Amino acid sequence: MSTSELTYLDTLITEMQEKEAEKNALGEEVDALKSLIREHMTEAAINELTTPNHHVTYSQCERTTVDKKKLQSQYPDVFGKTVKISTYMMLRIN
Repeated sequence: MSTSELTYLDTLITEMQEKEAEKNALGEEVDALKSLIREHMTEAAINELTTPNHHVTYSQCERTTVDKKKLQSQYPDVFGKTVKISTYMMLRIN
């Protein structure tokens, strides 16, 4: 690779890192706003509300998961028959 190509890639990586930092900062702001909404709804004992522009629900949910390590150790034959392996490309920048 030429020096100009390396410089170009370095510029792209720097820009990507700056955008990642901005995204993380925005994510923290969004999380703080969500927290304020949850607090308000909890304090007011409201599970659902409608504003002029939005409909909001705040409720307990449930999700079923499988303990991979436990399944693999206790039922290795079942694990082997049901395991699914995916392949994909990964970009890592340090």
